[in-house]
Amino acid sequence: MLDSFIQNSFTHSLSMNTEIQHIVPVLQADGLIILPTDTIWCLACNALNENALARMFAIRERGDDYTLLMDNYARLKQYISRIHPKAAALIDYHERPMTIIYEQTTGLPKSSLGENDSIGIQVTKDGFCKSLIGEMDMPLAIMAAHYTDEAYPQNFSEINTKLLQAADYVVKYRREETEKYELPTMLRIKKDGELVFLRK
Repeated sequence: MLDSFIQNSFTHSLSMNTEIQHIVPVLQADGLIILPTDTIWCLACNALNENALARMFAIRERGDDYTLLMDNYARLKQYISRIHPKAAALIDYHERPMTIIYEQTTGLPKSSLGENDSIGIQVTKDGFCKSLIGEMDMPLAIMAAHYTDEAYPQNFSEINTKLLQAADYVVKYRREETEKYELPTMLRIKKDGELVFLRK
């Protein structure tokens, strides 16, 4: 029984790593992928590539609702000049996936930022996403894998076929899951430390 578990874990890890090796060149070449995250399936690209961002916004027909996905706190600090202590605590201890709106960003494409250079960032706990971002050594920009006039997909089977065909690569990992996923919690932290929940 234990040997079987170890073998299955090894095979899963090997398969995941092999797929990541296929994906990285796609993302390095202005490519778009569709992948599972901590919550819902998303359209994603290299967050530092303006051509890829423009392609993603054009496919989704909007550019105002995307999030950056980071693999760890250390990478987050590369792009945020000041991280409120409450944000650090929430990242460490909040169980539900969470997007925090930050201001005063650095090193990100100007065309992709909101008012006061703000942007929503989520530090992922998903093993596949963490490994992919780490291998690419850059954050991902993600948008829910649906069109504006559609509901967001709660699992892979609900993604519009047209959107799947528009991506350069669709991740195989977790396609078979039938569990329904929800959008992450979203909040902004004011300068005085007050938490403003935009989505609970």
